[in-house]
Amino acid sequence: MKFVAVRLLILCILVVIIYLHPLEKTVTGLFSLSIGPTDAETLYLLLLVPIDILVAYFAYRIYLDLSALIIEASLTKLKARSATRSILVLNKILGLVLLIITVIWLLSSKFPFLAGYTEAAIASFSGLFSLLLTLIVAMQMKEVGGNFLAGMLLRASDALDEGDYIKMDSEYVRVEKIDHSYTHVVNILGERVFIPNLKFLTDNFRKPYSKQTREYVDLRFALSYDYSPKQVEQDMSALVNQHNQTPNSSVKIDEFLVVTVDLAAYSVIYELRLKPSAPIFPEAVRSDFRRLLHEKYGEDLATPMLLNVRK
Repeated sequence: MKFVAVRLLILCILVVIIYLHPLEKTVTGLFSLSIGPTDAETLYLLLLVPIDILVAYFAYRIYLDLSALIIEASLTKLKARSATRSILVLNKILGLVLLIITVIWLLSSKFPFLAGYTEAAIASFSGLFSLLLTLIVAMQMKEVGGNFLAGMLLRASDALDEGDYIKMDSEYVRVEKIDHSYTHVVNILGERVFIPNLKFLTDNFRKPYSKQTREYVDLRFALSYDYSPKQVEQDMSALVNQHNQTPNSSVKIDEFLVVTVDLAAYSVIYELRLKPSAPIFPEAVRSDFRRLLHEKYGEDLATPMLLNVRK
């Protein structure tokens, strides 16, 4: 864009110089010595045409670069990327109209009959530009209005409440605030994310941990056959009690289940299912019990492997 702007500036200066009457008389005077006054005037006017076209072309280039940047940024912010291609095509058509208008306007000072075409072209450009603005504003109002109505529905229903833990796009987040247009959520790292309210009405999401529902948090681990299922269940009960009695535990555990998932070659695969007493990130519960399991069993959690040492 900087390269195009520099060329445009140089050409504009050149056009101003060429359109000065003293320079016109000087140039036509030089040409008239060899080809006559009439032909000299015609040649001078013909030399203006390519310069005017170049000026209009570089103005067209700058218009496309700036307008495309603004349109893409606006539509990305509004989450309306599907309409970006159509609007950019319409914007290129507007740019071509602007190019034609610029050429006609520059030439109309030397060709008076083009003045009428200039007014008609400007009127057409104004109509197309108004259409583009109307389209962008309509899309903005659609997004803003849709998100506003979705926010009212979310607050009026029990589909989503502040403090709920939901799963969207395979990630758990906690709902902090349901605003007029966006819902503020945070992930387990404390990173804030703003989700348009309309997304909760159009996309699927799970609400496993809220004031009304608390699902189990599952955690799998493997132990050798030296540990009986009864002993493992007793150990899990002791670990749950230890976790609940810890002052700085993230949340208490109301219920738990120990399920045998698979009988492998050298170990038994267990699944520990924990129901927290309050909404929480599932990974926080898993992290606490991974630490307790490691402290309890240590190396017994490792599964032996057979190595083929034959060459």
